[in-house]
Amino acid sequence: MGIFTEILKPLKPLWRKARRLMRRRVMLRKWIILGCLCASWLVMLGYGLFTSNRQVYSEQTLATTQTYGNGTGKIDLTKQVYDAHSQTMLLQFATTDQTNSSGMGINAKNLHWKLFVKHKSPRIKMTVLPVVDNKITVLINGLASNYEALALDIKNTTPNVDDVNVELSQSSSSMSSAKAKKKTSTLPGDEVMFVVANNSKHLSHAKIANTKREQLAKQVIKQEIAQQNKEKQRLQKAIRILKKGIKANKESLKELDSQSQYLTGQDQADNYDSVRELTNDITDKQSQINNAKQNIKVVNQRLRLLNKKLEAVANNQFDYGSKAKTYKLD
Repeated sequence: MGIFTEILKPLKPLWRKARRLMRRRVMLRKWIILGCLCASWLVMLGYGLFTSNRQVYSEQTLATTQTYGNGTGKIDLTKQVYDAHSQTMLLQFATTDQTNSSGMGINAKNLHWKLFVKHKSPRIKMTVLPVVDNKITVLINGLASNYEALALDIKNTTPNVDDVNVELSQSSSSMSSAKAKKKTSTLPGDEVMFVVANNSKHLSHAKIANTKREQLAKQVIKQEIAQQNKEKQRLQKAIRILKKGIKANKESLKELDSQSQYLTGQDQADNYDSVRELTNDITDKQSQINNAKQNIKVVNQRLRLLNKKLEAVANNQFDYGSKAKTYKLD
């Protein structure tokens, strides 16, 4: 308290003079109070004018995972980047095809894209880059920093075999009831929509090095090739470790076999149990090796496809997908 007292001590004479002045000049005091009130009012008015048109979107609206209502698949928006300098937005998606158990993504040719922007401009252009399996990159050029929000409507035309009925209808009423159920649906089951807002926590602001589709296609494909090579190396390392484990188990089996001739009773039963466990462990490890080898074949197929796509980009023969239409977002 002593330090604060010393600091405030020089201000006491000024405070006394101000109080005496305010007591003598009543009108000055009123003008000061009125000025403070007006300043507060102007601050609130300015805040209202500049923020009233700024829409706030809910977390549900900005959700990064959308599932098709007809059960054909799911799409995740895994990356959102905007570069204000180049007026470019980069979006990355991961798709899941739920019409089969292959674990692959939705066929990119079955996806049809529509872009809705708050402030539409003829300069805005969207390019869809299907890379491999379930990964799709979207590049939006000519997007001014005042875009505020945009929406991507993605229609999936993959046939849904679950809706196919090969049985005879019991009556005409059952058909009419089925049609009635379809009519009650408020949203198309083959469409999902993603909303990206400039104030979203999911959106990052950073420089996008490659803003031309050919450059970006090369970058994305090369990154995926590097990722697949890492995956291949990981699987090959796992196979080496598993083979070492099998070798160690076989050596243990030899030791147990040599000991079995000297064992009787419970010791012999325990020896048999150990042999059975080691044999089962070898079988499990061999199964994992076979699975890893099969996965390496899948990775090799992906690498061949990626290299073909990289060559197609270099030769200007890469399929960038159909041109997406742009609409005004209400």
